[in-house]
Amino acid sequence: MRFIKQKAVFMIYLTLSLLFTIYLMPAAAQEVEKACCEQSNSGDTCLYTETQNCDNNYRIGNFQKCEDTSFCKVGCCVDKDGGSCSKSTSKATCEAAGFDWNSNTDCSQVKECDKGCCVLGGASCAYNTERKCDAILLDYPELVKDFRSAETELQCSNICREADKGCCVQSTNEDCIWTSRVSCGLDDGVGLEGFYQDISCSNTNLKCEQCRPKYTKGCLDGTEDVYWFDSCGNPEGIAEDCDYAKGTLCGETEDKEFVCKSVHCSDTWDNPVVDGDGGTRINGESWCEYDGAIGPTLDLPGSRHSRHICINGEELVEGCKDFREEICIQADVYEEFSTGVIESDQGLTSSIKGEFLFSSAGCRDNRWKDCTTTCNTANEKTDANEIKIAIQLDKKCCERSDIRDCVWNGDEETGICIPLHPPGFKFWATDVVNILTTDITTQTITEDKCSVATKSCTTVFTKMIYTNWEWACMKDGNCECYDDDYIESQNNYCRSIGDCGAHYNYIGDFTNNGFTRVWDKGYQGWDIIFDRAQSFQTSYYNKESKEPKITVDKDMVGAFEEVWQNADSSVYVKDVINPDTKQAQIGIGVATATITLVTGILKAVGGAAAKSAAAWIGPIGVFVVAYFLLTEIALRKYEKRTVQTTCGVWQPPSGGYNCEKCNGEFSVCSEYKCKSLGANCKFIEENEGTARDACVNADPNDVTRPQIKPWKETLEIKNRNLDITFDYNIVESQTSYTIAGKKIPAFSSVTFGIETNEPSNCRLDTELKQTYKDLSLRFNEEYYDSKHNFTIRNLIPATDYKYYIICKDTNDNPKDEEPTAPYVVEFSTDNSPDLEPPRLISASVPDLGYVSAKANETNLRLLIDEVSPFGCKASKEDTSFDQMQMNMTCLAMPQNSLFSEYAECQIQLPVTIGQNIYYFRCRDEPENSQIRNENSESYIWRATKAEELYITAASPVGKIYDTNVTLQVSTTSGPQDGKAICYFDNIEFFETNASYHTQILSGLTKQDYSYRIECKDVANNKAVTQIDFTVDLDLEPSEIVLLHRSGPNIILNLNEDATCEYSTEDFIYGEGTLTGTSTKIHSVYPDMLKEKFSFKCKDKYGNLMQSVIYTKIDIKPSI
Repeated sequence: MRFIKQKAVFMIYLTLSLLFTIYLMPAAAQEVEKACCEQSNSGDTCLYTETQNCDNNYRIGNFQKCEDTSFCKVGCCVDKDGGSCSKSTSKATCEAAGFDWNSNTDCSQVKECDKGCCVLGGASCAYNTERKCDAILLDYPELVKDFRSAETELQCSNICREADKGCCVQSTNEDCIWTSRVSCGLDDGVGLEGFYQDISCSNTNLKCEQCRPKYTKGCLDGTEDVYWFDSCGNPEGIAEDCDYAKGTLCGETEDKEFVCKSVHCSDTWDNPVVDGDGGTRINGESWCEYDGAIGPTLDLPGSRHSRHICINGEELVEGCKDFREEICIQADVYEEFSTGVIESDQGLTSSIKGEFLFSSAGCRDNRWKDCTTTCNTANEKTDANEIKIAIQLDKKCCERSDIRDCVWNGDEETGICIPLHPPGFKFWATDVVNILTTDITTQTITEDKCSVATKSCTTVFTKMIYTNWEWACMKDGNCECYDDDYIESQNNYCRSIGDCGAHYNYIGDFTNNGFTRVWDKGYQGWDIIFDRAQSFQTSYYNKESKEPKITVDKDMVGAFEEVWQNADSSVYVKDVINPDTKQAQIGIGVATATITLVTGILKAVGGAAAKSAAAWIGPIGVFVVAYFLLTEIALRKYEKRTVQTTCGVWQPPSGGYNCEKCNGEFSVCSEYKCKSLGANCKFIEENEGTARDACVNADPNDVTRPQIKPWKETLEIKNRNLDITFDYNIVESQTSYTIAGKKIPAFSSVTFGIETNEPSNCRLDTELKQTYKDLSLRFNEEYYDSKHNFTIRNLIPATDYKYYIICKDTNDNPKDEEPTAPYVVEFSTDNSPDLEPPRLISASVPDLGYVSAKANETNLRLLIDEVSPFGCKASKEDTSFDQMQMNMTCLAMPQNSLFSEYAECQIQLPVTIGQNIYYFRCRDEPENSQIRNENSESYIWRATKAEELYITAASPVGKIYDTNVTLQVSTTSGPQDGKAICYFDNIEFFETNASYHTQILSGLTKQDYSYRIECKDVANNKAVTQIDFTVDLDLEPSEIVLLHRSGPNIILNLNEDATCEYSTEDFIYGEGTLTGTSTKIHSVYPDMLKEKFSFKCKDKYGNLMQSVIYTKIDIKPSI
């Protein structure tokens, strides 16, 4: 802008000076001595005038016109900052303005003055220099630089006109299409064929009578309004004006009508297991959904966390990683906003304003692994003091919620650390084949994970006279290990590890195969329990005689509704008894036992005798009692017995009756979810994420093989790319069908298909074989499905084709080696002659492709469409087949081939830096010159050997104070100026396939991160680097460290830089009076204050500090 102003002043001056010069040239004055002034007394530059008018501090060219001086000769004046160039400008004038001068008068040889097209937002095109384009963009930081080559201003203008929209009228096929100017490819029309900018195709002035106006309504990509469309499907005008800013957007109703719909979700999924969900959600709002209750011991096998989000009125589902590798975290906040209209069952409500609950959710890693290992060391100790210390350390480890997702269950002396969200495990066996012996074994890796919760409880039994010499569990001998509460608590611990123990799956089917309790032989139930610390009457007591439970009942876990519902309620975990921390009590002193026994005996006598025991115990009595006690003590026996609870992998219910429930309205079936529904449920991996059944019942009692019939709709017959299917029909029987009508032309292609009554995997062959494993070919689809098709190309002349087909279902019916009558499909070909030469289809390195910078030669493979014998050659020159010197090695397909594939030729070609060009031709029937067909034109192949690819920048590095980080990588060189695809730890960047690559990482925790970066370009050049950084989070708000008066002002000093506001009333941050931006010191003026004011600050990490300051109490004058 500065240069434009200076240039304008200069031009005004130049015009006036010329007029002035002309005015001063009467004939009488021609003899006055003149010179060229570098600068005149009036400040003008390069002025040819009388010598006395020149400023003597500058150069003067006596008797010289300015164009003849070295300091005022004309050239090109370049404003490098502004990007402008001025032709034929004097050197002194240019330099006085602060610009660069070049002797090239018309600026044609000055690189900085080369013009191109500066495209601004795709809508405005300016023909100027690249520097000028940069200067313009300084005023528009939101625009990305787009500078293109253009020779003329018209070419530049046409670049922006390419995006013009209008009706393209084509006379060749009588089409009228609303499209862009560049897609149309025609000049502006005048009544007939051509492009008609901003004119609807239904306009009566155009030759588009077939396009009736306002035929239907719909949405137009990239817009928010409802549009009219003509009968040709072209958009016309706006039918209904939607306003995204006010909450409406074009959308389709359930009645298939297009209207302005609310961008909010009026009726989201009401999950029966989560309270408070469903109903209306705001556009952009996200929330968590679960398959059941969540929390310690509660996450169910097969269940998965998911994030739902409302986007433009549509509820979308983002599943967190399966096996609960990720968990969904939700935050609910209240915000003030105006939402616009929201649909409800009663129609449209008024705008919602004011405070409203807004949820935000995300999936993040489930950090559970330390819970059962690092934070569970007490179970490795044996000494009581060591156990006590270990438990204290385990508890501190467990409660580090900043780095792990664990919860401490129990008290400080006997508690245990368990995962906050039990992970999912692979609870089914996997066949492992020994490649040396071919022996097959099954492996379940999960066993080791669950076995952490396998525990042994040591119990103490005694046998003596008062137990009638029967073994009885001592009260302090861990007798509760035989109780139902114990097996229940141990199963809770088992379940807390993951998919272990006795539990429900996510739809409510209970199994207990994963948890058992065993004990040493000889325990006879709860008949007698001896308590040596109490009297005789209570030393033994009877319970109902029953055997301890070996497995866990459904009642112990709770009704399914209890563990399935209330998924968002507070988690309550039943106590988990940790047998590693319980010590059986054996060694109480004999004296205590003696006193207790004597008292017990006396109490057994009863009545007054007991009360006056001391009165009658004389010397003889003491002797008798002492003898009795010594005898009992000598004969009493103790025994340690073990009760073991075994935590194994949770097992799915038998059968497969619920397999079809895997796919839900808002969930995607996975192998993990499918396997949890039943032991016979089989997951079809290739059907994952499709509308096809992905989970089927592999019922072992199913012995019925799939039933086959023709798939008539898929039949397609093409001869030289012409569809001739309509000439044929299908004649079927119970075991076969024939493509009938007439013989199919030779060298045509045929696609035929079959349907089965259940998902099946089918094979076929051209020879009669009666076992599935012997069939050689697969259909086009290699997955279990109910529809299958097969394509054959280049049919051989005069041939009867028969294809024998056997299909098997997901339950392996029929078995691979079971004799089975195949289904047959047959057709015949005519004897049409081969009149076409071999056709080159494609090359392994595409034409105009690239070769790696490190390659000196490339192995090129060509696919050839030819069934007769043939040969191919290559040459550096475009010449005839016989003149080509380089023979190719070709692999022809046999005429009776089972496979519908192309023939192949290959050759090793030398490549050098730059573009390499080769020519190829082929000829069939090389041994028979009478019927051979030869290419009359060469197949041209061009490939460029490119430069190496380099990574020139990779970030971030060092410390990052944010939970959201963007990986950034820049690449240069290579065949496409740095364009490549980059990966971090073998995961493709979100934004890549360019020279700048980005990947957003969200919700990072405080730790070190390291990523291997690898980039590859189209020439297979590779560049590798490493990104290392540390996330160091600041989650604390600012603090006021000093508050004082300074003259009339109140000064607040913070412990960190922050942006602060204040108000005499409570306020929302962002609406107060600003006191300072990103600074530690803030000043408030008391003349605007009352007795108190609210002071709020937000640091650069978004942490908000809120304080209320009482001006007459809190603030002291500075000293």
